[in-house]
Amino acid sequence: MQELRQSNGFNDLAGKFTFEITRYNGAKSDRDGYIFKDDREGKVYIMQCSAILQSSYSAEEIAQRDRLNASEPLKTGDVVLFEGKPHKVKINGDYSDAGVLIPIV
Repeated sequence: MQELRQSNGFNDLAGKFTFEITRYNGAKSDRDGYIFKDDREGKVYIMQCSAILQSSYSAEEIAQRDRLNASEPLKTGDVVLFEGKPHKVKINGDYSDAGVLIPIV
């Protein structure tokens, strides 16, 4: 079971993970994501990372890309740990807020 944590900002490489979406034409595609917890609404969102191109990449960024490429992407129905508690993954699609984590009670 994969354990996720809330992102600590833009350079939080360890907090990123991959998830699978179904595109408008039915094709499957992997995306990079991070967790955003909205305490006001009580929701935990799976946010899609924006694509960024750089002229060079650090060793940490290369290691992170290798880790994400080797990992199994999250899919709707998967169970993950967040803040030590199990949550079910619900992917909504190719959006900024691509999905949510639903607490399992």
